[in-house]
Parts: sequence; structure tokens; C-alpha cells
Amino acid sequence: MQTKKYKALEAIGKSMGEHNDCTVKAVAMFCNVRYTVAHKALANLGRIKGKGTNMLYVKAAIYVLSGKQPEISHECIKGHRTPNTYAKLTRGKSALVVVRGHIIYMQDGVIHDHDGCNTRRIEEVLS
Repeated sequence: MQTKKYKALEAIGKSMGEHNDCTVKAVAMFCNVRYTVAHKALANLGRIKGKGTNMLYVKAAIYVLSGKQPEISHECIKGHRTPNTYAKLTRGKSALVVVRGHIIYMQDGVIHDHDGCNTRRIEEVLS
């Protein structure tokens, strides 16, 4: 769902000439930092403006910005194969949900993202 939080980050990204920046938005929301802070952290780790990035950079950025190593889970997605079904489990929690070619931020059962990827198969969950 395009929440206010997501739309605000999208506007900032567009004002910076960004696209293909789902990792920047997801990391910013997950670490509770400004878009520009997450953008700079990912760029310092090797993300190229306007390009997607890999999970190594995402996990490193989370560590740099929060001081914590993200927990990776494959077990928790059994029976919850898409973000839409997994969102029900995130009430009271926040998580980054990795689907093919995209990363989604969820908090308290709400998907903070555009609607286009919510039915893709989940590959990994970071919490």
C-alpha cells in the first residue's frame, strides 16, 4: 500500500533524480532514518544511483545505520509465500521482505510500498 511514509520517501527520491531505489526507501524506514542518510550509506557501500543493489549492501547498510546485524529468516515464511499473506504476521514488528527483484518494508501488518510486488513469492525476511 502506498502509505504516506512511502509516498514521502518516493517524492524525495524523485527530487534527487532517483529511480529503482526500493532498497533506499526500505532501509530508511527499517532503520528509522531520513532517505538521504540511507541513500548515502548505500552509496558508500557501492550502490550506484538509479540502479538496484544486492542484499550484501542492504545488510551492511542496516548494520552501519543501526549498529545491529539484521536477523535473517527463511523459516517464518512457511505458509506465507507472498507479502500480502506474510503481513498478518508482522503486527507489532517491523521487517524487510525480499521478493524477486524487490524489497518491501512492513510494520505492524502494513506494507509500506507500491502495490505492484505484493503478490511475488517471498525469498527472505530480515528483522
